[in-house]
Amino acid sequence: MPAHFKLNYSGLNYLISSSEACLSRNFILHLLRHNIYSSASMSQLESVCGMDKKRLTKTVYQMLKQGWLSSVDEIEGDQPAIMKTIIKNGFTKQLSKLSLTDSAMLVDMNGLVISKTGFSGIQTSYLAASATSLILINETAQKRNKELCNDSPWSLDLKWGRLEVTAQLICLGSLKFILVIGGNPVLDNNAFFQLIAMLTRRYSLEQ
Repeated sequence: MPAHFKLNYSGLNYLISSSEACLSRNFILHLLRHNIYSSASMSQLESVCGMDKKRLTKTVYQMLKQGWLSSVDEIEGDQPAIMKTIIKNGFTKQLSKLSLTDSAMLVDMNGLVISKTGFSGIQTSYLAASATSLILINETAQKRNKELCNDSPWSLDLKWGRLEVTAQLICLGSLKFILVIGGNPVLDNNAFFQLIAMLTRRYSLEQ
């Protein structure tokens, strides 16, 4: 096996697509809780995942086969430095990088805004209430999220006058959130990984 591994975008989408607990999702949650999503050696994985070497090797192999982990030749970046950056910048800094218009917000399933950037007060209130209400009553949304259609979690396009946004359901363990992004979403980037990692460490309990 290669010396180092990293969580990729497909693996992150797999995690947030369902609240259903299983070995693979628990494994990814462990990586995010310990900020290991850039790259990690087998020994690093063994120390944070609580598995013996044989079981860990089997799990990593299966996740490579599914396309949720990628193999890398070298360690990418300094994990402690990344951790300090995340803590210093907070949710808002990460949200601003997920939209070409710098408009995004994170909402819990009660419609309460956790963090936002770019939206006005009235836009925030309307979008938070609309997105949560529509996703909560839409059984198709829940089902399509679990099926991970097109390798991406289910999302909902909303329009309010000239304002166009995308609302995406995010599952972390038993917890669920909604990410609302103005304009075209830009999710396949490091900021999205950092945002999910922050949510995991702040809200998600051990499964």
